[in-house]
Amino acid sequence: MQSAKQQSPVSALHEILTWSATRPDWQRDALRWIIDNGSIEKDDLKELERLCRAKHNADASKDPAVLVEPLAATHLPPAPGAETSVSLVSIGNLNHVNRIPSDQVITFGCAPGLTVIYGDNGSGKSGYARVIKKACRARGTVPIILPNVFVPAVSARASAMIVFRTAGADIPVTWMDGVAPDPRLANVFVFDANSAGH
Repeated sequence: MQSAKQQSPVSALHEILTWSATRPDWQRDALRWIIDNGSIEKDDLKELERLCRAKHNADASKDPAVLVEPLAATHLPPAPGAETSVSLVSIGNLNHVNRIPSDQVITFGCAPGLTVIYGDNGSGKSGYARVIKKACRARGTVPIILPNVFVPAVSARASAMIVFRTAGADIPVTWMDGVAPDPRLANVFVFDANSAGH
């Protein structure tokens, strides 16, 4: 008797990619645009309309044909468990982020998995979330990170030490507000109530 083969975890985005293979070109292109840019603007809708019309030889535009770039695996972060997947290990050493003391560190559980962070109002949960959303990838309005309002104003930027794991190694990186984060952190998607609205 053979033992049941354990399935590898699959992200929601990879499930959407599999599903999209059966969809029309304009939908696959729209999915790629949403994942790359976060939303579809009015001009993008015009291009999608032209893709629909071109499929039925009804594009009356004199502009060059719109090229289809359907959603593909290259547009997505690596699947969970892949050698190049990225997961957060910890975040700490926050400076100029609300009233969060710089000596605090939040350690995340083993990936793939779920870490629940809880605490009283004003304990810093949202401050950590704002930093993670800015350092990684999230839908919705970009959060504003404010310093401690109870100390004299400083011109220094908010910063943090983020440790992530990829290819079996823990990588520490310094994040600074307003500076492009390590591109590998874009493989981490943050989802919260604000993201759900988008």
